[in-house]
Amino acid sequence: MSKETQLATLTENYPKAPRRRTAYLKELVLPSDQHQFIGRIYDLSVVAYSFESYDDMSQYPDCLYALNVNEVLSSLTRRVESLNHVADLLWLEDKFVADPHLPVTRYEWLNICADTFLMRYVSLFDCALLLTNEVLECDLRPQVCSLKNLRRNGAAPRILDVLKEMDAVVSSLRNERNERFHRGWEREHTSDDISFKASTIHENRGMRMTGTDRYGRPLDQAKFLREGLVNLQRDFKKSSTLYIKSLDKLYDLLEIEFEGRFSPKFNDQKTGFGYQQRTRSLTRNNT
Repeated sequence: MSKETQLATLTENYPKAPRRRTAYLKELVLPSDQHQFIGRIYDLSVVAYSFESYDDMSQYPDCLYALNVNEVLSSLTRRVESLNHVADLLWLEDKFVADPHLPVTRYEWLNICADTFLMRYVSLFDCALLLTNEVLECDLRPQVCSLKNLRRNGAAPRILDVLKEMDAVVSSLRNERNERFHRGWEREHTSDDISFKASTIHENRGMRMTGTDRYGRPLDQAKFLREGLVNLQRDFKKSSTLYIKSLDKLYDLLEIEFEGRFSPKFNDQKTGFGYQQRTRSLTRNNT
């Protein structure tokens, strides 16, 4: 039997290869601080430069409220922005996809990307709960800040509905995060992770493997990497787009709540820093 006949016979015995996508999706850049509520809080936080110490500032409830909200809000916006850094890892430039000398194997690169994405994405919901807690002045400790406890502390149903919507968006990826971080489970990145993982380990050690994968396709580490990146890109775009839409709804509602609580503090004749500053300004202008 000739080599060609032997190869044809072997090929017939391979299972049918699934269709794999290796063309990158359009990169998504998430808006981290474009909502007007965020700008409003950032503007108010400038008042911190008017005081020498925290004790001086804490005498004024309006300043304390604005700065406490700013601290938690800033954590949330930083976490959203960090997902754009995750995107930089997922939309890897071609020169790095083709380079066999990454700091880790191509397979390990995908695992690192998945871990970073899942941890940071799922924590967005926790950050949103903490922001809601701060704006509504529920005074819950972070360890017990949950939907249930926010409801018990008087959070409006419309706010809870948006938080439930956000929770539903992250639930599937939260389950994967728990499986990965607490039970050691790993997702399959490609159509043949066994061949991909083994070949990239050899490649990383300077011993490039040749041959075929389980479907009879020539081993191509760069194509495997692109396939895995595209699968992660798909999850990233779908989940992040849905979450940002819900987050904007939450900002709309929290902005109303914030203004309703901040205005009385600001205009309080005894403890309102804003009222006192405005009175001093009017006095100077009249003299």
